[in-house]
Amino acid sequence: MAQAIFKSWFVDFDPVKAKIAAIEQGKDPLRAAMRAISGKTDAELAHMPRGHHDQLAATAALFPDAMEESELGEIPKGWVFQAADLLAEVGIGKTPPRKEPQWFSEGEGDWRWVSIKDMGTSGVFQQRSSEFLTSEAVSRFNVRVVPNRTVLLSFKLTIGRVAITDGPMVTNEAIAHFKLPDDSAISSEYLYLYLRSFDYSNLGSTSSIADAVNSKTIREIPIIVANSDLIGCFTKSVIPIFEEVRNRQYEIATLGATQGTLLPKLLSGEVEVPA
Repeated sequence: MAQAIFKSWFVDFDPVKAKIAAIEQGKDPLRAAMRAISGKTDAELAHMPRGHHDQLAATAALFPDAMEESELGEIPKGWVFQAADLLAEVGIGKTPPRKEPQWFSEGEGDWRWVSIKDMGTSGVFQQRSSEFLTSEAVSRFNVRVVPNRTVLLSFKLTIGRVAITDGPMVTNEAIAHFKLPDDSAISSEYLYLYLRSFDYSNLGSTSSIADAVNSKTIREIPIIVANSDLIGCFTKSVIPIFEEVRNRQYEIATLGATQGTLLPKLLSGEVEVPA
C-alpha cells in the first residue's frame, strides 16, 4: 500500500496532473486532487466524515497545480532533484580478509554483517544476517557501523535491493548506506520507497548496468524532493504501515527460531506434548 501511494504521488504525480486537467477544464483543482488521492467520487467525498474530508483537502492543497522542466524531465513546480550525497551521508561497507577466519562468526557474534544474499530474504527491514563480525574486526578494518533506521542499497552484482536497518549493524562492500541527518528534507520511509521504484538502468551508458554502477554513481543518484510539508504528511501516513511490517517480520523470525529449537526436541522425545 505504501509503495502504491508513493508511486501515485511522487512518480506518476497523479494529484498534480489531476489539478492541471481540472484547471484546463474550468473545474475545481482541489476537488480533482482529492479524488486522485482518495480514489473516491464527488458523491463519496460529499458523504465523508467532516474530519476526514478536511484532512484530505489539506493534503490535496499541498500539491502544486503546474509542472516545470528539469534536467530529468517534467516534475511538479517547486520540486527539485538532488544528488543522494547532498541529502544523506552515503557510506559503503567492508569485508575483512576472508583468509583470516577469526574475524567472522556464523553464530551470534558482536555485529550482524549483512550481505546481498541476506537482503534478498530480509523483507522491508533488515533484521538478520547469516554471518557476523567481531568488534575487533570492525575496529581494526574500520568497518562503518550502520545506525538504526538507515536505508541500505545493494549496488554490485545484484543491483537495487533495498532495506531499512532494524538496529545497528555492518555490511559488506556491495551495499551502500544512506544515513539521513536529523534535519533531513526526506525520511527513511520516503527514501526506501524512492529507491525501490528507481530505474537503475538510467545510471550508466554501458550495455551492462553492473559495469556502470559504482560508489560514485550511487552517491549521484538523483532523488526527487517535494515540499517539506507534503513529505511530512506522506511520512506520517505510512509510518503505521512500516511499523506493522516491522512487527510482523519480528514475529515471523521469532516463530521460526522457536520452531528450529523446539522441533528437534519433540522428535527426539526430549520434550513431550500432553495428550
